[in-house]
Amino acid sequence: MLRNFASLLLCAACLAQAPGDSLAVPGLQLWYGCHQQAGRAGRGQPAFNLLGSLRPSAGRSLAYSVNGGPLRALSIGAGEDGFGDGRRLARSGDFNADIPFDSLRLGLNTVELVCSDSTRQSLQVELHEGDGSLPRRIDWQQADLQALGQVVDGHWRVEDGWLRLLESGYDRLFLIGEPAWQDYEVETSLRVLVVEEQTGPHSGSPGVGVMLRFEGHRSGSFRNYPEAQPLWGYLPFGMLGWLRWVRGTEEKAELQAMRGDMDIHRGFALRRIELGTCYGIRMRCQTLPPDAEGNDGTRYSFKLWPADEPEPDAWSWQWDQFSSRALRSGGLALVAHHVEAAFGPVEVQPLKPLLADEP
Repeated sequence: MLRNFASLLLCAACLAQAPGDSLAVPGLQLWYGCHQQAGRAGRGQPAFNLLGSLRPSAGRSLAYSVNGGPLRALSIGAGEDGFGDGRRLARSGDFNADIPFDSLRLGLNTVELVCSDSTRQSLQVELHEGDGSLPRRIDWQQADLQALGQVVDGHWRVEDGWLRLLESGYDRLFLIGEPAWQDYEVETSLRVLVVEEQTGPHSGSPGVGVMLRFEGHRSGSFRNYPEAQPLWGYLPFGMLGWLRWVRGTEEKAELQAMRGDMDIHRGFALRRIELGTCYGIRMRCQTLPPDAEGNDGTRYSFKLWPADEPEPDAWSWQWDQFSSRALRSGGLALVAHHVEAAFGPVEVQPLKPLLADEP
């Protein structure tokens, strides 16, 4: 049923490739074109993500170089079930190059993709000293997403004032802000278009929402994540507030929080979510004084409501998190996990930390 509904909504082409781009590697798609922007809205994580697909990919491989430097091999999604590697490479043939900002110079950089069949494609990545300061407002009127934030995963496009995800998959992320962001509040709106009935082997239930204090994927950390291309270690972060369909796509979604220092989810309420309907979201993070054991503290607050109704005064949930592992600063990520969704305008305002005697 959800798939049939989605087919009525998908009326636009799914390629962000610029019409004039002519690619020398057969079957190669660069989702954000042959001239890309890096760091224009700040650097929310250590790497710039170059995303696309190579289809068919069987028997083929890709590597990339920056400004004539050494080649670095890329992983290509190769899952026979269509799920790529089950994580960031959501579909067979997908690739995602984590290109360190430190490997780029200010201004124009040449990145070359080299295929195992000896074909190659050059593109330009323009590095900026961008401004990622607060406050921030994004109206989704500008087609170049890389001027507004950073696509970490997924194929996104601006449509009629919305940031629209074109293909669902594992943790499709759009990152806004910088690692220095600490205490702030975000307001946005959300339309759920498709909830996938089947997810990948590492995915769990579908979900969509907002993650606060995120600084990118990593290796190592307290979870000893492996080196990979792309990296897929997601802990630590701050907190994720989202809707999650834990009882199946035909059931109500759970208003849920996920701690950024461990794989612990906490459900607070069930809500019937109508596909295509607009909902308002507000989420904030405010630093608390440390607890008696010296663990850093943050109060996370989240609310969701139908956008055609007045915003409720009460939060849908609040959770005081005390942890020695969770991040205490970082930008925000719009998250769509095996859900096709659209996010409305985003407004972020700085907040002050909470004092010990504040409620």
